[in-house]
Amino acid sequence: MSSIPKGFWDIESVIINQRTVLNDDSIRCLEIHDDEWVIQPARQRFRVRQTSTKSNGLMSAVLESKGKVYFADFKVNGSNLVLTMSRPNVKEVVTFECVAIT
Repeated sequence: MSSIPKGFWDIESVIINQRTVLNDDSIRCLEIHDDEWVIQPARQRFRVRQTSTKSNGLMSAVLESKGKVYFADFKVNGSNLVLTMSRPNVKEVVTFECVAIT
């Protein structure tokens, strides 16, 4: 279902509204499965509702977690992943910069 490579991604940085924040022990890894993405060790699960490719080449997904909808744009460049997430009617935008765990 997902165009993003499945597997485990080490979260190297978290950026909220274009400001880098300190990563804490609850946000270390992103697991990508066919129908679910999970932030570990926090165990925040996002069910993949839909994926698509935008005209600018970015891939996007509509996710759901704890009854809330999230929009995700992501770009994979080799072993690097940049994932930007937002929610409808919420001004906060969160970006994860990740590296594939091999």
